[in-house]
Amino acid sequence: MKKLFKIGVIIIINLVVIAILLELLLRFAVPSLPDRLRRPAERILAGDAEPINRMEIMQTVGEHNVVMRPDLDNYQYAASKDIVFHVTTNTLLGSRFGFRNRPLDYTPTIAVVGDSFTFCFTEYADCWVQRLEDLSGVGVVNFGQGATGGVSHYNMLKNYATQINPPIVLWQFFGNDFDEDYQLRVLEGQIPRIDY
Repeated sequence: MKKLFKIGVIIIINLVVIAILLELLLRFAVPSLPDRLRRPAERILAGDAEPINRMEIMQTVGEHNVVMRPDLDNYQYAASKDIVFHVTTNTLLGSRFGFRNRPLDYTPTIAVVGDSFTFCFTEYADCWVQRLEDLSGVGVVNFGQGATGGVSHYNMLKNYATQINPPIVLWQFFGNDFDEDYQLRVLEGQIPRIDY
């Protein structure tokens, strides 16, 4: 019985020592992790178990559904606990909301409209729209907004792109845009919500 008790105590002591060593290892290793792993780990170590609130940087605007707030400056945006990047927005052409684009002090040759794939859940320099501009050497304006569909995209083109009349318009479309249009029409009261 005494031998069994000693083995039990040794096991418990080993488990406590292992837990302490793992905690210390994590605390020292976190600063050297890649950004996408470091930020969630820092939140966990700080005891922040609450979900990241993305809606504080977004707003509802009638004909577009949910769009970014204007004048965000290097705001840390978390699409999830694993996808974190920085967002700067500017109002363009009299908009009440922000676009992920530098100020429009140039003449765009290409206007791009679409949902989150155009908005880009990446750092600004890694966004395909910015890379298109860098590689093509022509001005590109990004009218992309997450959680939008074809109706909102059309309104972006009608309200903003027509003011600059670019020779090229790229309209990025994804299958979930149909649901975004449905949600917009429900929000506007044009159709009833369907429980599915």
